[in-house]
Amino acid sequence: DDDVTVGKFYATFLIQDYFRRFKKKKELAAKEGDKSEITVTLQAGLRTLHEAGPELKRAISGNLDQLLEDDPEPMHR
Repeated sequence: DDDVTVGKFYATFLIQDYFRRFKKKKELAAKEGDKSEITVTLQAGLRTLHEAGPELKRAISGNLDQLLEDDPEPMHR
């Protein structure tokens, strides 16, 4: 019963090989999933900035105009 036969050895080898491949596939899928999540997050952030762009541009240019009107002299001497 404790004898190691070629069949038992081969079966053990196949099982271990299957689990190694399964683990490797799972790790690769997790890495790909992480990349796609990062991409989606970045795209969502860019979309938000793109949508807010005109308002930000108006706000920034308005602030710059006010700053120039308040202090026409350059800051450096």
